[in-house]
Amino acid sequence: MSSTHQYIQRPNSLWEDTLSADDRCVEEPLESSIRADITIIGAGLTGLWSAYYLSQQLPDADIVVIDSAGVGFGASGRNGGWASALLPMGLERIEREHGRDLATQLQTEMHGTLDEIQRVLATEGIDAAEQRGGTFTAARSAPQLKRVAHEVSTYQRFGFGDEYHFLNGAAASDICKMSELAGAMFTPHCIAVNPAKLTHGIGRAVVRNGVRILSPVRATALGRGSVTTDRGTISTKYIVQATEGYTSDIDGQHRNMVPLYSMMIATEPLPDDMWDTIGLANRPTF
Repeated sequence: MSSTHQYIQRPNSLWEDTLSADDRCVEEPLESSIRADITIIGAGLTGLWSAYYLSQQLPDADIVVIDSAGVGFGASGRNGGWASALLPMGLERIEREHGRDLATQLQTEMHGTLDEIQRVLATEGIDAAEQRGGTFTAARSAPQLKRVAHEVSTYQRFGFGDEYHFLNGAAASDICKMSELAGAMFTPHCIAVNPAKLTHGIGRAVVRNGVRILSPVRATALGRGSVTTDRGTISTKYIVQATEGYTSDIDGQHRNMVPLYSMMIATEPLPDDMWDTIGLANRPTF
């Protein structure tokens, strides 16, 4: 059986291809050794959000961000497009290991993070193609339905009952017209976003605040008060390491972090009548 599908190999991420010239953040080369007050290694979201708040709190500081491949090249600019309030482990596990108060505080802070993202986007005039449509956890079997119901009851026990809702099959189908849908959990605490536009938007904001983004510059070693790179040495008072999955590229840090690798696929743009069939009108993630 032959297939009519054609798979396109993209040198950049799909999100990267959506950026216009005006969307892109200005980067500078590093042509010799320099001095800085604060050097941030990594121009992904960890590094750029750090630069954003540091430049606001310390407006007179000389802050530089360096990256070997440019703003948002890694996971920050090529992820699934969620700004999510989900924690990496369940509230019950956090409660067992650290207590109920901390579990509740962490979840509350995660909710507030989404509010802060929206505030910064509005304040800085960043169009990240964002929409706070929430997230939808579908159940299509009895075991899945049981797990979803337990998850909702857990959120209720921690005081978040008004924010995490159990939906029966009919109510769930109003959001997503999925086959054999038995029920779902829904929460408004998730933003669908174009991660490349978000990352470059934050980059433009930090440049306006006086931060220099230097690329391509690869950090090869960290010392006391210095960052050695392939383009020169940066003498610095403080170092913020925001290398995430690329940490092993730095001498002596090969075993400090284990990166995870995942693949995603994207459809061609869908016509309106297809969306009428699928649902997901408010861009909930699922």
